[in-house]
Amino acid sequence: MTPKIPNFDLRVYNRGKELARDRVYLYNLDDRVANVVPDFPDEVIVKKPFIIDEIGRARLEKLQNRNHENIVKVIDVIDRIVQYHEPRLQAIIFEYCNGGDLQKANFISKDQFFKWTFEIAEGLAWLHANDMVHGDVKPLNVFLKDGIAKIGDIDDIFTTGTLSKRTPAYTASDRQNPPTKACDVYSFAKTVETLWDKVDDKGDGSIDGFLENYLKPNRSERLSMGDFVQSRQQLQYFLDGGGDLPDF
Repeated sequence: MTPKIPNFDLRVYNRGKELARDRVYLYNLDDRVANVVPDFPDEVIVKKPFIIDEIGRARLEKLQNRNHENIVKVIDVIDRIVQYHEPRLQAIIFEYCNGGDLQKANFISKDQFFKWTFEIAEGLAWLHANDMVHGDVKPLNVFLKDGIAKIGDIDDIFTTGTLSKRTPAYTASDRQNPPTKACDVYSFAKTVETLWDKVDDKGDGSIDGFLENYLKPNRSERLSMGDFVQSRQQLQYFLDGGGDLPDF
């Protein structure tokens, strides 16, 4: 149930994503003042109100009610009803991930690479299995909480009206608008490449041959995230320095 917003004292609050300690701050429409809403976890991320249509609300409800361990949790949704305004605006409250994003990670082990890669894959596969597309998978949008990788910045899954800017290095040349699952697969594979570059004990391991089927120029030829989550043994083979992929 959407909570009612009580009349608390107004405070100045900066634009953008913010960490709120002890209290949750809800953006007002001018992005400068906020109401204080108590009784949420001590550390959260609050996003200013979005325009969300019926499809977006259904997706948001699914994300909130069927939380996946490898997706940043939606803690709550607060309506900001505006007279004569449809669709309504909603502020989203997310869990705070205390480990930062993967772009900041460096000098990781093969084991850590393997763990995070499949945690990201499991989260993205769950989104795809529930007919949701992330649209902007990259290391900057994967966060760590207590050592667990979680896909974040999931706004485009349920918002309408604007399209976020994309990072060319993680964007397929055949990207569609709106993006498809195949676009996510390409971005995921490029994210895995970046994560592999951070491994400091590669030895004879390589992932080039493993990822090639997820980076096909033609999106119709790319394997799916479901295929990836079933490939733990194959990836481990490459990490161990294997050559041509044998039958498993």
